Amino acid sequence: MVREDILAALRNAVERNESIEDAKQSLVNSGYTLQEVEEAICVLMSEERESPLSVIQEKVPLPPGAAIPLPVLTTTVYPVPPKTEKQGLFAKLMKDKTLLILIGVFFVVIIAAGVTLFLMS
Repeated sequence: MVREDILAALRNAVERNESIEDAKQSLVNSGYTLQEVEEAICVLMSEERESPLSVIQEKVPLPPGAAIPLPVLTTTVYPVPPKTEKQGLFAKLMKDKTLLILIGVFFVVIIAAGVTLFLMS
């Protein structure tokens, strides 16, 4: 079970922009066990759910009333690669219009012959 007095001391330290490590050391020096203090830190962190504000305050103590620095967002524009021709057999056939027309005529003749044979029988 977490001791409420340790938890309260940690909350006060965070509100004063003191780092968690400094508060931990201060509590251990005051006679609390390391296990009790670390347990309270875990509870405190789970309450705060690692909000960006708490992470910034833990790493860089800010004076009261100071603005929190915001990250600078940058965007990178990548050039669009030029379209390349398809190198497959189908693409080559599509380029040659004469061959495409001949294949179309061939299928029309085959279909016409099939219809003629069907009607004659």
